[in-house]
Amino acid sequence: MAPKSGVPWWRLAAVFVLALCVGLGALFALSPDFRGYFVGAVTPSCSVGLNGAAVSVTVQGADAQAQCDSMLTQTTDGGTWYVYSGGQQPAGASICQVHYAGDLFTVRDQGSLNLYGTSICSRLVDLANGIPPPTPTSAPTRKPVFTPISTAACGLQVEGHNATVLADLPVCNAFGAAYPPADGTWIKYAHPLAPSGDSLVCEGYWTNAHIEIWDSGGRSYATDLCRRLGW
Repeated sequence: MAPKSGVPWWRLAAVFVLALCVGLGALFALSPDFRGYFVGAVTPSCSVGLNGAAVSVTVQGADAQAQCDSMLTQTTDGGTWYVYSGGQQPAGASICQVHYAGDLFTVRDQGSLNLYGTSICSRLVDLANGIPPPTPTSAPTRKPVFTPISTAACGLQVEGHNATVLADLPVCNAFGAAYPPADGTWIKYAHPLAPSGDSLVCEGYWTNAHIEIWDSGGRSYATDLCRRLGW
């Protein structure tokens, strides 16, 4: 009897397995999210989020729980951390992945400016490179330099938000043109004092005018503006 023609089944199976391995390898190499899910399936992991901000940090590794527990004890400008539990999963694409102390940190931020996520990524990169965090001080080391503005000559506010600029001279139009909000528009703020509940984020002099920048909540707009001004 003549032998049957065609490709043996074991060769077809080998080709299929090889193609599957190549495809999974490409996803693992090119997709941080896929790599994170794969690593999370075989190693301990935990996730924490920041109250009042759309940012989360997932830690994967042998010391993942200890890292998350440590973050839960910390307070940032945005507020306090909470833990994802009950099957909750962080949303959004990752903006950075950093290996630190044997663990993999994945930071996600759904905010329009990614301010908190970018700051966390920067701090993780510093730690990974052996740069220690700044040492906190228990009390201010210098006295305030500026006299608070008792009655503002002009004011600006980010439309729809509490980020507010007060000036003791009528320079708001020029200031608004020179420093537009990173995401939003300025509107006139006609009150002499900052909105109730706001806190002073930074202050300084701009074209001989004393400028105060106030905000509430996450203070992302005011923090970004203070950074741009170098205050």
